[in-house]
Amino acid sequence: MSGLRITFVLPSLSPTGGAMVVWRHAGALRARGHAVTVLGVKPPLAWPWQPRAGLLARRWFYQRFVLDPRRGLERHGLADVTREVARIDARHVPEGDVIVASSWETAEWVAGLDARHGRPAYFLQDYEAWEPRLEPRVDATWRLPYTRIAVSQWLMKLGRTRFGLECRGPIGNGVEWERFAGPSRRDPARPVVGAVYHPSLGKGFDVLREALFTIAREHPDARFLVFGRTRPHDAFPAGTEYVWTPEWDEVPMLYRRMDVFLHASRREGWGLPPMEAMAAGCALVTTPTGGVPEFADATSAVFVPIGDAAALAAAAGELLRDPVRRAALGEAAATRMRGYGWGPVHDRLEAELRAVARGTP
Repeated sequence: MSGLRITFVLPSLSPTGGAMVVWRHAGALRARGHAVTVLGVKPPLAWPWQPRAGLLARRWFYQRFVLDPRRGLERHGLADVTREVARIDARHVPEGDVIVASSWETAEWVAGLDARHGRPAYFLQDYEAWEPRLEPRVDATWRLPYTRIAVSQWLMKLGRTRFGLECRGPIGNGVEWERFAGPSRRDPARPVVGAVYHPSLGKGFDVLREALFTIAREHPDARFLVFGRTRPHDAFPAGTEYVWTPEWDEVPMLYRRMDVFLHASRREGWGLPPMEAMAAGCALVTTPTGGVPEFADATSAVFVPIGDAAALAAAAGELLRDPVRRAALGEAAATRMRGYGWGPVHDRLEAELRAVARGTP
């Protein structure tokens, strides 16, 4: 079959989790013979929808210099087909067969393009109303006349129940389990409780923080390891090791130091960090939110109610007291992740984009 001309549109070239998923797909599709272009918008000092403009100079600096995309783009073979542009308009977008909006902002921008740039697809990785005031604009993008391609069954259900709309998929997500499944760096005598820091309310770090302090009081021998791409606004238990913006090849080693990984999200389109933690053999304690139950089950994770810090701490405490169960859960998680490689995920997205190009409903 002939290759497609596919343009992926990102809100910026900052290597966030969602952007790196797009890069991975774009690189794989290019390797399969498709003509791929990746466009990211140069961050202004103030996004129109974002308040507190004084903070946005820091946002620009952070995206431009702290989260440098070059190595990631090179790793996926995209450096020569990626461009940072001032805006998404006819001057900057090539003609093509399919144009993929990867976020609600990009869905708005793509709406201003005509058919010569390709049939529009909306790649849904989450419901992105991070703040209540964004809901009207985010909801409006779901109703645009695009083909919606969802990563999870949860997002497909949201489309039906909230909007009365169907999405294609789910295409899922994958994990490089070979990269994460290296030699363990754990010390059974001094177990480590780990987490990924993200300050948004939807990620539930307020709940996780409360659980960490409870664990510290009840298990004084436990150690804590947290990493993230944001300097933390929250206090952690004394002695917590915080790794800011770890390098790509450092992340697997961080997971392999963790015995128990805590994930407290209130809403999650998929959940890449718990998937990576499972691949590294961590015992996962998580909320059953969004797409998480689509890759984790009761044999490979412990589920606790959303928003319940006491339950999160209690589940972690049980695992800290029971090294045999902890190790067995981590082993089951790692084994399960071996069935979640990226190849089939790329296959599913490629098939959906071919259907979009054909105009198949």
